[in-house]
Amino acid sequence: MKNTIWLITLLFFQLSYGISLQEIIKTAKENSPLIKQKKIEVQIQKSESRAANAKRFGQVDTFATFTRYEDKRILYPISPPVNIHNLVGAQNQFIIGMSYNLPLFTGFELERKVEISKISEKIKEIEYTLTLQQLIFNIKSIYFQIRYSVQ
Repeated sequence: MKNTIWLITLLFFQLSYGISLQEIIKTAKENSPLIKQKKIEVQIQKSESRAANAKRFGQVDTFATFTRYEDKRILYPISPPVNIHNLVGAQNQFIIGMSYNLPLFTGFELERKVEISKISEKIKEIEYTLTLQQLIFNIKSIYFQIRYSVQ
């Protein structure tokens, strides 16, 4: 008997707990998977925009190779006159290099890609804001429907 009274009292206090509209909106912003998805889409588009902008500055490539021969070989071109006693061979061959590729003219393709990515970034930000406002609108409309249906 004592436990049931205690349980009813606890249930009464739990049911009488109220929450404000601002708390509901804040919780929904923090926990909505759709809002999180839109935020990630905005971040992805920003990184794609930076990548499109970086392509205008060219591309740097580095490379390295190593070859080991069993015996010494002449690894450079020989031009006459040839003196056999002065030839120096090598057993290991290292090739290290770097290249820089910069397109001279691409028909303004790179500039258009940068412009398109900036516009896409703005679209994703607008979609994020729109989704956030739709969520807030839906919460407010449900909140006021519940509030005025009780009265």
